[in-house]
Amino acid sequence: MKLLKSFLIVILLLALLAACNLIGSSGTPAVVIPATLPATLVKATQAPATPNLPPTQAATATFPPVITATPLPATATSVTKATSVANPTIVPTKGTPVKLINIHMADTNTGWSIGQLPNATTDDILRTSDGGKTWKAVTPPEPNLPGKRTVAYFLDATHAWVTYAKLPGGTLPTTFSVWRTTDGGATWKSSSTSLSGISNMEGFTTSQVAFQDANNGWLMSVVGAGMSHTYIAVFKTSDGGGTWSLIISPDKNNVPMSCSKSGLWFRDTSHGLLAGNCYGVIKGLYLYQTSDGGATWTMVNLPAPAVLTDAFTKEGNSCGADTPQFFDAQKAILAVQCSDVATAKTYRWLYETKDGGATWTSNPLPRAWGGIFFLNIDSGWYLGQTSADSTTGVNVYQTSDGGKNWKQISATRWSGVMDYIDAKNGWVIAKSSNDLAFVRTSDGGLTYILVTPQLAP
Repeated sequence: MKLLKSFLIVILLLALLAACNLIGSSGTPAVVIPATLPATLVKATQAPATPNLPPTQAATATFPPVITATPLPATATSVTKATSVANPTIVPTKGTPVKLINIHMADTNTGWSIGQLPNATTDDILRTSDGGKTWKAVTPPEPNLPGKRTVAYFLDATHAWVTYAKLPGGTLPTTFSVWRTTDGGATWKSSSTSLSGISNMEGFTTSQVAFQDANNGWLMSVVGAGMSHTYIAVFKTSDGGGTWSLIISPDKNNVPMSCSKSGLWFRDTSHGLLAGNCYGVIKGLYLYQTSDGGATWTMVNLPAPAVLTDAFTKEGNSCGADTPQFFDAQKAILAVQCSDVATAKTYRWLYETKDGGATWTSNPLPRAWGGIFFLNIDSGWYLGQTSADSTTGVNVYQTSDGGKNWKQISATRWSGVMDYIDAKNGWVIAKSSNDLAFVRTSDGGLTYILVTPQLAP
């Protein structure tokens, strides 16, 4: 039983970190930059005049569901078909100088990435000052040893925090460290926090570190897992990461430890949201809020969408929420996906609040699978897929009214993680099968150019 329990813990923790896109190099394919792709990605032939209605997606009973596409009802949110589309193809090559795993740009020139140097097997913190063409390693001095993966948060051009997630196995840690910089990685300081306040800890695998400003942040780690639960510990800081205090743990029992945890976000020092996914094991949506800095938590009852009125009340429905994203103390979005047990269909919606979470409204997303990036409460992009396989086709959608209406602006044969700094300038770590490329757009996603990242001289 002990061996089985350990095996289950490893599997669930790897799945959780992969889902959160925080696992680092072991859970993310190497970045392979295509050499045969033209510098400017050519627009494809004109798209059909008939609009593409957003699809509902039918799911099998596997865990998590396998998705296939069927049409959505006519009541779905409006989607305008693009008049032309861009169809880049990723062609892998060998010998990529720099591997980029994720990216955060502060402006058109300056940005951060978790990536890997040539022939490296561990992660580095990289920084660019020329829009992603060249990168310099500014990694904190703590050795990135095998079995550890990098988890980081980049607030702006100068402030960043880095910690390391130790995968299950080996000796349990007694402390954790968070490195911080206020000068763009030129220098780093480290804090060390004791884990003595957590009893019966089975591991300590950090899945999220995030900051709402230069002083206030939090760190979430998985400390145990089983078939229907994920035990977490959450620490907060109010001095920029110099000291950390424990606000959530299995011992405190102040938030349900059932279900997996997608992530949490504090809109100020007192109010926060914690989201997760119960995969149908428990009825309803795992979404909890605090108004006292994390000391106590209560369930958030979202209004069910019109197309699935029993989404959160019917036994067997499988619903999950992504990490909430706040743009200020009042405005936030939350992506929610539900599989209807009666019809075996899967839906995805974008919830929006403009009053700090007191009320929420929802609109269907154009497709039930894909990556989301919002620049503010109104402007966003969606890489909509009909299945988890991006090679079947990905439509690039854009909204300027918070997701009430979407316009298909282009189409690709890759998915990806987006980062925009304004309505025109964006970057994508694009993925096709096991290959990745780094592309940039200067027209809001209509077309893309290939960027081949190199080591800075």
